[in-house]
Amino acid sequence: MRKKQIEYLHRFVDAAARANLGLWVCGGWGVEAISMEQYPREHHDLDFLVFRLYSSAYHRMARWLRFHFAGESYYGFNLGKYSGGALIRVQIGFVDWEEDGRLVTYVPEHTVNWPCADPIDLPHLPISGKDVPCCDWEMLFAANQVHFFLNPEDGESPDTELIHKHVSAARRKEITKNLIVPCGQ
Repeated sequence: MRKKQIEYLHRFVDAAARANLGLWVCGGWGVEAISMEQYPREHHDLDFLVFRLYSSAYHRMARWLRFHFAGESYYGFNLGKYSGGALIRVQIGFVDWEEDGRLVTYVPEHTVNWPCADPIDLPHLPISGKDVPCCDWEMLFAANQVHFFLNPEDGESPDTELIHKHVSAARRKEITKNLIVPCGQ
């Protein structure tokens, strides 16, 4: 399963790069890439952040890669594909630019304020020998918080301890305070 996930992760990254679209790896694969320890574990899915502006291009890309749509909402969409008898799952979350220059995601009745001034500054890190655009530790922490906010039944991420090791308690508190706010605030 791991080999197939890496293959499709690279396919998404390559297709986004060829089309000059923003795409950043987050979730467990992002943790694995940014962890100098190469923290390998079984991954449930592939997680990407992309600009909502290009959502139709990502829909076309998913169809071209023969993925089917497994759900869609205002904050992103889910994909699935059987490959070699295993289900490859992909979660794509949207990010937007606010007029004041903040990077945000809109979720039902809330706005997510990402702790990132410009995603172009996020690192490119190796996953299986190939550099891919990834979230940094603070964005990974924020992505975990957003995932838990949207899916509380999933429980704590298996990466929580490692992320907390790299993002200080004070910084986590500051990010959390401003991360998910009711719309209009």
